[in-house]
Amino acid sequence: MRKLKDRFTDESRFWVIFDTCQLSSYYQDLHNLLALPPGAIIRYDYRAKYIADSAIPTVKGNGVAPRYVLLVYAQWENYTRGAGLDYKPLQGERVFVTATRIARMRLIPNIGGDGYAFDLELEGYPKFADDTVRSIWQKLAKSKEIPWFKWVTICNLTNHFDALKSGQGADNWAVIVERLGAAPSQFASDVFWRLASPLRDGKKIIVPTFETQGATESGGIRQVSFSYPLAEGHSAEFEVFSHGAHKAKRRLRVSVVEGGSLEYNGPPDIDLRYDAATRTVVRGQRAETVDDRFGLLTLDSGEPVDDWPVGPRLTLQFKIFKSKWAGVISLILLLLAVVLGFAAKDVWKASVGWGIATVVGAAACIVIAFLLLTRKIVVKL
Repeated sequence: MRKLKDRFTDESRFWVIFDTCQLSSYYQDLHNLLALPPGAIIRYDYRAKYIADSAIPTVKGNGVAPRYVLLVYAQWENYTRGAGLDYKPLQGERVFVTATRIARMRLIPNIGGDGYAFDLELEGYPKFADDTVRSIWQKLAKSKEIPWFKWVTICNLTNHFDALKSGQGADNWAVIVERLGAAPSQFASDVFWRLASPLRDGKKIIVPTFETQGATESGGIRQVSFSYPLAEGHSAEFEVFSHGAHKAKRRLRVSVVEGGSLEYNGPPDIDLRYDAATRTVVRGQRAETVDDRFGLLTLDSGEPVDDWPVGPRLTLQFKIFKSKWAGVISLILLLLAVVLGFAAKDVWKASVGWGIATVVGAAACIVIAFLLLTRKIVVKL
């Protein structure tokens, strides 16, 4: 992996990326956007014709680009789910608009032809401020940089953006999903839940690691992926927060690959209580192999209705690795085995009994080191 210089350092402007969710796949994106924990990566992709002309040079270029992203959902007020791209608004019909998430831009690769992807590192939730969002909308509308002309643009109203970054994340999220879960939103009566950052053994936040894939491969598609590092034998605990006063049945299905690198012993179907936190715990499976392994955790809201998702569906990747302490102790034991091996000949000459003890000690160090590395025995530190 080649480390690329971050060009997303401009804080005098910010990206605005719109969701309109007129297709079922994009509908799922918005649910996932609201449910993923801070630090997760989500990818949006658009063809050049949907990117504002003023933003095209920044998308294509190698120069400095805005760091932060404001994601905004918009729909015509009379639009109903499934009406699709052919919907024609009535004369004078208003637009329902709400900001949904704040993110940091990580990568904008060309994905072939005139297509571009936007890899976003998610941060917090914007404070509900209808006047502020409307002001941003109205400024962009003057240059036709809003749907249904453009879906990606750049804005310089940084004072408005700073205002949206205020408030408590949990409170901001609750207001956003309250608005999206009621008419005229097409998401009315859907299931809404979100994940907090996972905790290692219920104590310390697990910070995801990023990897830029395909960056050095000729013709390869570049992409930023993320995974949660987890030492085998240790647990990752998520809090799942549910909110919805719109009579939606709040269910959470949890699954891992059977016989894989993650272990989950909880119920496969959980009833999410209104405005309460539900804990979900997975554990890194021990294995004889020394190499790192990957495991997948899937959380979803149930089967789609008429091909339309009813809530979030997330698949989170974990990188399972050996305990560093097991590695350190194994290395010390192997070094000790080498020292004893070299000394065994001289010790044997002086005393056969001590010579045998030295050889046995060296062999024991090798066996214990192997057992530690293959997790046949466990060191709890």
